[in-house]
Amino acid sequence: MPGLSAIGVTLLLAGSGFGAAQKIRVGSAPDCSRLIHYGRPVYPREAKRRHIGGTVKLRAVVGASGDIGKIEVLKGDPILVPAALQAVKMWRYSACLLNGDAVGWIAVIEVPFTLTQ
Repeated sequence: MPGLSAIGVTLLLAGSGFGAAQKIRVGSAPDCSRLIHYGRPVYPREAKRRHIGGTVKLRAVVGASGDIGKIEVLKGDPILVPAALQAVKMWRYSACLLNGDAVGWIAVIEVPFTLTQ
């Protein structure tokens, strides 16, 4: 899964939307960003034809089970966004444990599109 990065983590303590998140202080950072199933984005033909590349940045709610829930587009070329969304919806993460309990969290995900892929 080269070139991919989950670049931010905020634990969700209640609710399932972005507005329900609250930051908490923990003794050590939980490991909440282990991607265990990856769906590769399909580069849109029109984007390749027009030599459009770049990164699509998304914010996603990851449930306690590691499934992707609500996704919000933060930035990215509109021609690349649908392919990024379709791929990320297939992703699964390992459970995020806080004090032994699985919790949901918010991931900020960057999906790169380069013309050489």
